[in-house]
Amino acid sequence: MNIKMNQAEWNTFYDRYMERRMFHLGSKKIFSVLRLKSLAKLYTYFELFFLRRLVFPSVEYVVTTRCSLRCRDCSNYIPYIPPGNHYTATLDDFKKDVSNFLCGVDGINLFGILGGEPLLNKELPAIMEYACGEKRIKHVLITTNGTQMISPELLAVLKKYRNKCSVAISNYTANKELSSILKSWDIKKLLQQHGISCGIDENLSWVQTNKFQDMKRSEDELKAHFKSCDSFAYSILRGRLYVCPLASSFAALKLYESKPSDYIDLTTACTSQDFIDFLKNDCWSACNFCTTSRTEQVKVQPAIQWPVAPYLQKEENN
Repeated sequence: MNIKMNQAEWNTFYDRYMERRMFHLGSKKIFSVLRLKSLAKLYTYFELFFLRRLVFPSVEYVVTTRCSLRCRDCSNYIPYIPPGNHYTATLDDFKKDVSNFLCGVDGINLFGILGGEPLLNKELPAIMEYACGEKRIKHVLITTNGTQMISPELLAVLKKYRNKCSVAISNYTANKELSSILKSWDIKKLLQQHGISCGIDENLSWVQTNKFQDMKRSEDELKAHFKSCDSFAYSILRGRLYVCPLASSFAALKLYESKPSDYIDLTTACTSQDFIDFLKNDCWSACNFCTTSRTEQVKVQPAIQWPVAPYLQKEENN
């Protein structure tokens, strides 16, 4: 693989790959001793430039865009996706995407499975079995909104791979409107009974989302917006790897026509060069529709529900 880059490309690659890899290595026991933490940085350089190994820090796989809630401030704008644009991955889809992804890297530190609401995918137990059984994936994390109970089939897989997987449970109990459907604490109790690692945020807070829109940004403005972004959650949807969940959601909403440089195609085997080029890229079409701001954030109650899904509101108004 060709690792030659200009200064701007290297700066992006360093922020997006090198620092994340150092962080993951630094958390390992062998590097966790204070004197040895600096070795994580040296090893990251040695691993990439001499061993020619590329270990992807973390990636999220959207197993379905369908959700059991329609949150007004959903950070990924899932409620805006009309039924005709929704997608649910099959086990075969998942196997192909993961296999082709791993053709281009030597491993994945953290593999997230989410939606929408991932527990709505009936093939989730088999999907988890495959993900956890892949030795090059170090840890698998499911994120659920707490409205769907863990099925016996999924519980069996989680128990089998309890040393390799965990579950993040959203806590929306502050929203009394949802009290009749939330199972968050029951899910946590069940998982703990079976020795499965899980977490639930007791002080969960959300920020108000701004409506996406065409910002008509120039190339320089797109680069500046991306540089100011602190999202490192790469997202897989419909056989494509996107730079962030918003990029995949905006693609699902068909807000923009993706260029080849906007994603990695996972329908065919990837190469390490595909990932090098992806991680050094600092200009993304999706950034044109992003209105996320780190400075103008208004705290709101988690999971406030739309009375009617946003894509229907326009139809009703007409």
